[in-house]
Amino acid sequence: MSLLEKTEDILHPKRENKYPYPEVSIRELVANMVLHQNFEVHGMTLAVEIFTNRIVITNPGTPLIDTNRFIDLPPKSRNDKMAQAMFLFNLCEKRGSGMDRAVAGVESMFLPPITVEKGEDFTRVRLFPVKRYTEMTKTEKVLACYQHACLLYEKGIDLTNQSLRERLNMPKNNSAGASRIISDAVEAGLIKLSDKAPESKKYSSYVPYYA
Repeated sequence: MSLLEKTEDILHPKRENKYPYPEVSIRELVANMVLHQNFEVHGMTLAVEIFTNRIVITNPGTPLIDTNRFIDLPPKSRNDKMAQAMFLFNLCEKRGSGMDRAVAGVESMFLPPITVEKGEDFTRVRLFPVKRYTEMTKTEKVLACYQHACLLYEKGIDLTNQSLRERLNMPKNNSAGASRIISDAVEAGLIKLSDKAPESKKYSSYVPYYA
């Protein structure tokens, strides 16, 4: 966090520093990077790269689970002894909620979604600074919608037009824009209509595709 550009919030009683990324997201993603690295991959090391428009976190080794299921699936550790040590030092927990916390942190600051790249022998995660929803690409909006649906589903809540507008900090009267994003996410096969959804499309609710 000390390497990031920061501004001072002079309106805050303690004049706290404001950062472009949530500390919880960086902490959880870096912990995951350390924990899930593959020590059998040679010629590559852990890396956290800070650019003006993104943070890139890379570790050797491909994910052991589907990258689309990082939020909901139970953890699968590649390094059991390291996982136990990090748990004892209070650096991680066994129930595998790291990505949940990272995504929740991103949502709290209305940032674009976290992206995960699965390479031949590496995993790369990217964080992006704040961006208005009108500046996001269609892919970013759909991914944000999907990750939001996953987070809500873990809490037993369905995604709605209103919840998506709140996630993306969209105007309350722009339900049509949120509906387009939801339709794109459905078409991409990432979310589906909830069984609890009413007949009226206006009040439809959605869940992740795996629900």
